[in-house]
Amino acid sequence: MQEKLSKLKYKFKTEVKSGKSGYMLYAAVLAGILCIAVLKTGGKEQSQTQTIVRPDYTDSVDNIELEVLAEGEEKPFLVELEVSPRQYDAQQIEGIFDTVYEQILQEMVSGNESLSCVRQNLKLVTESQDYPVTAEWYSEDTAVIDTDGTVYNTEFEPGQKETVRLVLILKYGEYRCEYPIEAVVWEAQYDTAEQKQTGIVNVLTQLEKNSQEEVLTLPDTIHGMKVTYQSSPVQKSGILGLCGLLLVPLLLSFRKKEQKMQAEKRRKEQLTYDYAEVISKLVLLAGAGMTIRRAWEKIAGDYQKKPCGGKRYVYEEMVRTCAEMNTGVPERSAYERFARRCDTKEYLKLASLLSQNVKKGTTDILKLLEQESQSAFEQHKNLAKKKGEEAGTKLLFPMILMLMTVMAMLMFPAIVSFQTF
Repeated sequence: MQEKLSKLKYKFKTEVKSGKSGYMLYAAVLAGILCIAVLKTGGKEQSQTQTIVRPDYTDSVDNIELEVLAEGEEKPFLVELEVSPRQYDAQQIEGIFDTVYEQILQEMVSGNESLSCVRQNLKLVTESQDYPVTAEWYSEDTAVIDTDGTVYNTEFEPGQKETVRLVLILKYGEYRCEYPIEAVVWEAQYDTAEQKQTGIVNVLTQLEKNSQEEVLTLPDTIHGMKVTYQSSPVQKSGILGLCGLLLVPLLLSFRKKEQKMQAEKRRKEQLTYDYAEVISKLVLLAGAGMTIRRAWEKIAGDYQKKPCGGKRYVYEEMVRTCAEMNTGVPERSAYERFARRCDTKEYLKLASLLSQNVKKGTTDILKLLEQESQSAFEQHKNLAKKKGEEAGTKLLFPMILMLMTVMAMLMFPAIVSFQTF
């Protein structure tokens, strides 16, 4: 009776709690709906106005929505209006043009000493950062200074100079103003390593563009510097190198799988190799009067006290089987689990014999184990003989690698010499 009453009380409490949670969920949903409604209706303040403030000079066009209510109408209608930014008048834009012109004069010098001593490319900007003004450039001699600021002075003789007239055109709406600028270009200087590399690259690029011959002859001297050339084999093997980099993750994944497979293979080989030893110990202990389980525990205990030659997988599994039996797992089920973990035909057969002995109480289990011991001993001898034969075969691979290394050392100079032609 008390148990029924406690169940009724628990059911009543859970119903009350579920009812409270339902009310709270309903209240949360209602609050969310109210918040959305407030955001939809009250997020934008609506007030009567007679003025519209234009955006600043450098701002973009502003889109404004107005609700207009005409006299005699009950409902207002929506008007979408694009409000353009404020515009400079003629007097203001004249001063702005002058300011932008001064800024551009300072920026266009870039890495040069001044406009009267130009040796590197100029920086010709196309728009102002402070004002809504755009710039266009015109060059009277694009062979010396291009409209993008590129300076072509790599072929100038020492002391040679060229004066080029540039025209800067500033625009703002319908207003425009032209400013003439003179720049004096001198021969290029090659004091630093970077300047030397840039000069050589420019000369070779220009030479390739101007020549249509089948064989391109490279100059021995560039800007008074003696230069030599060597074909780089890296360019030819660049694609192979890229493919090699792309294959690295794939090869690493294959290597991990291969290592896992090799570890499993070594485990199976060790289990098969130790099978004869385990069977012989079971026969010896069972012949001394021990039960199978007691003999099993004795073998596992001896391994835990003094591991024989490092980690042995079969004895590790036997220790695990003893732990399972001590925790309540039936002896027959423990032997079957042991066989599934070892996963070899020898241990499956052994587990079958031990399970049959537990189930039916076979009296001739010792005789069956002795027969299995003889069979395992013969298999052990065959396995040892096979390993001896494989040891000689494994030496072939290192010998082949050594032969390939020697061949590569002999062939590599010949391949490099062919690539230089």
